[in-house]
Amino acid sequence: MILFLITTSPINSQIPSIDTVECSVPCYTLKKALQVKYRADYLDSQMLIVRDSIGYYRGIISSMDTMIEYKDTQIAVLRDSEKQYKSKIKVKDDQIKAALKKAQIGFITAGATFLFSLLILL
Repeated sequence: MILFLITTSPINSQIPSIDTVECSVPCYTLKKALQVKYRADYLDSQMLIVRDSIGYYRGIISSMDTMIEYKDTQIAVLRDSEKQYKSKIKVKDDQIKAALKKAQIGFITAGATFLFSLLILL
């Protein structure tokens, strides 16, 4: 019997490697640990939401940049068209002024010729 007690006593004195024994901690510490875990889990979920939101906003910003570039090119094309139309209008105005001067000269010449022919006939 003594031999049996001597051989089994080292087995009984060792802590088993399987953690089946409940750990006893103060309630305050356990409550604080659970609060910290809950907050960490909440912040992790919020961080994932923020990362997803940043990705979506980057896509939106990229689309807006593309739209702005397109609008800028449209504005440049419209300004070039405006300059071309203004130059065409200026050419047409110059042609109209030249035609009016020719018409005035023609009316003056015709009037002078008419008056001169009346003086000759009288």
